[in-house]
Amino acid sequence: MRVHDIEDLLRDYDKVFLITESRYIKMLEEDAGDAGKVIVLLPISPTKDMPFDFITIDEIQCEELLKLYHTYEFSDRFQVIMENSCYGGLDNYVKTGILTPKEAEEAALM
Repeated sequence: MRVHDIEDLLRDYDKVFLITESRYIKMLEEDAGDAGKVIVLLPISPTKDMPFDFITIDEIQCEELLKLYHTYEFSDRFQVIMENSCYGGLDNYVKTGILTPKEAEEAALM
């Protein structure tokens, strides 16, 4: 996945999500309708049909997209959903009780 590929996706979709773990797919499935036209980039194979478009990517593409994320994060249209040790991440806010899982879902889809 190259920079111009992301630019094309951002032109065609309201939100582009990079999801690194299958447990986060359910979160989007429940509220995907609120986000407009959504596409999900997955370094994992989806286990079932999803209510949004998706592209399966490999680990190398995933790492490249994580680097590109910082180029597009200002737009709020390219979102990365992953568990990490970043204290400001939505996953950490849920783990520490600052946000409920539902509030985190809504924040990701804003």
